[in-house]
Amino acid sequence: MRQAKFPVVKSLDSFDFLAIPSLNKTLVLELARCEFLARKENLLLLGNSGTGRTHIALALGLATCERGHRVRFGEESAAMYSGPENICGPYR
Repeated sequence: MRQAKFPVVKSLDSFDFLAIPSLNKTLVLELARCEFLARKENLLLLGNSGTGRTHIALALGLATCERGHRVRFGEESAAMYSGPENICGPYR
């Protein structure tokens, strides 16, 4: 998990889904099973400020690490300058 460079560790257990009723909780929990990795699919989290994108990205990154995959976390602004490997996702 150190290689992931998470600024903090967050899980979905601590996410307040009630605070954002428009968020599809079922989909987020499905993504936490990391089945998208086997299908070689990417994730892109979009939303307004304060909608939990970073918390969810960190939680999904943690779930990915817990399943034995390597992850590197980075903010999207950093990725614009240093390449797509800094976006949260499988890290080779």
